[in-house]
Amino acid sequence: DEISCSFSNPRLALSFANINRLEMAAQHRETAVGPPTAPDEHSNPPVNHEEEAVARFVRLGARGVADVFGGDDTAGVLELLEQASRNDPTFLDFGITFQNFGDRGACIIAEALKNNTTVNLLNLSGDRISDVGACAMAKMLERNTTIEDLTLALNDIGPKGATALANVLKVNSTLQIVRLYNNTIGATGAAALADALKTNTTLTELIIFYNGIGDDGALALVEALKVNTTLRALDLDQNDLTDRSARELLALLQVNPTLNRLELRYSNVSDDLRAQIEALLEDPSRAAWASGEVDTKPACEIPLERKESA
Repeated sequence: DEISCSFSNPRLALSFANINRLEMAAQHRETAVGPPTAPDEHSNPPVNHEEEAVARFVRLGARGVADVFGGDDTAGVLELLEQASRNDPTFLDFGITFQNFGDRGACIIAEALKNNTTVNLLNLSGDRISDVGACAMAKMLERNTTIEDLTLALNDIGPKGATALANVLKVNSTLQIVRLYNNTIGATGAAALADALKTNTTLTELIIFYNGIGDDGALALVEALKVNTTLRALDLDQNDLTDRSARELLALLQVNPTLNRLELRYSNVSDDLRAQIEALLEDPSRAAWASGEVDTKPACEIPLERKESA
């Protein structure tokens, strides 16, 4: 298998085959013995297994890794890739943040984790990952069954990357927390995530503040959460929301008993409406309703439909 994304811009298409070619080029620079030749198919059969492909890249040493990751802690990156590729049972958290390695690095990490069965937390914040890298992560998550906590915050992921991740949420039954804050997923990306939430039964936290989803993105999430019964936390801070979507979110809290954290700070929501949402979230009767102790839904103090002024 190759990690690849089909986008209209051919420069965005990146596969692990390209990384193999980078390996050969780096190996040539390292040894300075002339251009590399294709391996003899009889004496050196091609390697197909993803872990062995990653191992080949890792064996290039510090300079080869630095060509892609470009950070100061090359030895640390090597160690993480080696631990992931060999399924080190003590290796539970994989984090490389603010290293600016971009989509090529994201593809290498995705290949290392595709068959990993030990890592349960992956944090690649601030690494200049775009839609291509997000697609690589999504392909990996189609097969990985241990990662529960995914953070791809402070990157360059747009609607296409968010859609790829949303599609994998329809089949992945392991992820519990997804943090995509400070990206550019927009209303389209939020709608894709909303569609996934209609069938996903394992995600409990979705953190997507500062993504420009607007009222349309928020309203798509409202519709999804009318049927989703597992999401407990939704962070929509700094997303240009207004009372249009906030009123629907308030109404949602009266039909969805499991959502107990909803963040709407730094938005264009009126103070009164925001206060009502916060009060409803903290209402003990709503907690009792969510736990099944009572059957009566908590009441809302302000009308859900905007009244026309006289």
